[in-house]
Amino acid sequence: MKVSAIVLLLLFVTVNNTFAQNRGGRRVVDSLLTALPQIENDTDKLDIYFELTNQYNDINLDTSLLFAKRLLSIANKMNWDMAYLDAYQNIGLVYTLRSKYDSALMYYEKGLKIANEIKDTGSIANCYYSMADVYIDNSQFSISLKYYFDALSLYESIGERNLATLYSDIGNLYSQVDEPEQADKYYQMALQANKEFGDRFDRAYIMMSLVEQLIEEKKYNDALAYSDSIVSIYTEYGNGFFIALGQNFQAICNSEKGNYNKAMTLLNTAGAFFSDASDELYTAYNQVEKARTYIRTADSTGYKYDKELFEPTAQLNYEKAISILTDTRKIFEGTDDQSSLIDIYDLMSQAYEALGKPEDALAFFKMQSALKDSMDIRNESKKVAKLDAKKAMELKDKELELQKLLIAKRRNEKGFLIAGIALMLVIMGVIFRSYRMRGRANKLLSAEKQKSEELLLNILPEEVAEELKEKGSANAMHFDEVTVLFTDFVDFTKASERLTSQELVDELDACFKAFDHITEKYNIEKIKTIGDAYLAVCGLPAVDETHAENVVKASIEILEFMNKRIAELGDKTFEIRIGIHSGDVVAGIVGVKKFAYDIWGDTVNTAARMQQNSEPGKINISETTYELVKDKFTCTYRGEHDAKNKGMLKMYYVEA
Repeated sequence: MKVSAIVLLLLFVTVNNTFAQNRGGRRVVDSLLTALPQIENDTDKLDIYFELTNQYNDINLDTSLLFAKRLLSIANKMNWDMAYLDAYQNIGLVYTLRSKYDSALMYYEKGLKIANEIKDTGSIANCYYSMADVYIDNSQFSISLKYYFDALSLYESIGERNLATLYSDIGNLYSQVDEPEQADKYYQMALQANKEFGDRFDRAYIMMSLVEQLIEEKKYNDALAYSDSIVSIYTEYGNGFFIALGQNFQAICNSEKGNYNKAMTLLNTAGAFFSDASDELYTAYNQVEKARTYIRTADSTGYKYDKELFEPTAQLNYEKAISILTDTRKIFEGTDDQSSLIDIYDLMSQAYEALGKPEDALAFFKMQSALKDSMDIRNESKKVAKLDAKKAMELKDKELELQKLLIAKRRNEKGFLIAGIALMLVIMGVIFRSYRMRGRANKLLSAEKQKSEELLLNILPEEVAEELKEKGSANAMHFDEVTVLFTDFVDFTKASERLTSQELVDELDACFKAFDHITEKYNIEKIKTIGDAYLAVCGLPAVDETHAENVVKASIEILEFMNKRIAELGDKTFEIRIGIHSGDVVAGIVGVKKFAYDIWGDTVNTAARMQQNSEPGKINISETTYELVKDKFTCTYRGEHDAKNKGMLKMYYVEA
């Protein structure tokens, strides 16, 4: 999307005032938000929402999604195809960043449909490119490769030659599936395209992927040469973070080549930047490399190491490494970075063994082995995906060969063509048979995975479940604006006396199932049932500006459901009372066994007081909720009532 003059002017002024300290960042967002109320033209609003979505991608993904959907609402109002394309691309990107791959693909496919309808080849290619990124993030390498090549073919068909980023991404894919020659080929193509059409800043960024690949291949001289270029280029731009990254690469190469003094000097310089920037994670990576260099220096014989950089004896260097790794280990255990932990346990085992402490060395060796086994199990599906990707790459090569044979048909005899095609059919038949066998295994794995996914999502919100799967834990979060719903059944104890145990359980089940369907309809998160009470909340884990309105609508439907049930069953069911309050809560997982997602805070307590002070067949809301919904519903002021431990509170009945 082209940004309008008013937005460009705003960004130019803001970024030039803050670039040195913030690189655009939060103050750009604040400036855009300040300007937004003054904008009346829909096209300019599109530009601002577009920019806000991109800015919030680095700040808060929930807010980014909110502005992306506002972008879509403006597109609906204007009914403009290109606006729809930008909106769908932005929403898809936010969902990709949140690892919600199905949702991301849904919006990219909507964009692809429009791009095909208007026959915009460039936009079709953009959609393929975005979809490829989703599949590679989800480790579906073969599908990702297909979309990358589809995008590449379309870009080439319209004469687009500035394809450095795409070549680099294809190189990254080949690197992930252990195809170093192909990875290097596309990295070199990326550098060539960048040399012709791009800038040096992006060129250095591409080089970083190439350096990682070269280090993996143990080509340290080549990796060091590119690392030197990276540092040189980013020094021109004055970008301290990328300079420090380049110095880390230089240090790794020097350490591998046995130049420990040079390596430690570079690590100290890079580490000082990461530390000053309060970047805990990159400081930790830097510290691991320092510890490795201390150990290598202690292991070396005859190396004249600088006493100002290292400890005076081998023993003290080993002890220094252990001290560093002990502190760094805590950071990676907190982030559940298993690859780094395996590296740390291995280094600690080496150091303790060198110090003559076999028990400690064995303990860390066992920890390393156990973690490696665990990772091997978790990576089985990725191994399958890599095999599939390699098969797909073979197919791609065969398809290219087939195309060459078809071209040769115009120059050669039919017999040669038929023989070539027959050969290709045999090859593709073998590959297809292999795919079918692989497909059967994948279907079984997919079915079992789906069962576990559904079970987890039945217990936890989707965002929390994803975080739990990735990290093994989920952090508690504070939400400023939510609405809490509390219901309970009137005289439940008496009802339990006139119903059998089975009748009581069946009726509770029927009622709560209905409540579940109603709350799901209004994007309300059910928290739990406590006996005959039902607790739910709207506005988390995803931000929802209509949280209060949604809860009141759901409450009215719940009340209507119970009234119909009373008319049908009489005293075989229950009367209900409902309480609602809006405010802030803390939400998270409690416990380690039979864990549950729960909410806490004064807002929850006040909602409970609203329910306790309600009457049968009534919806009682607080003054806070009333202010949010008074223009949407008819409400009757009840006056102030004494709420336990809360004092006198203003209350309102919603007229259903």
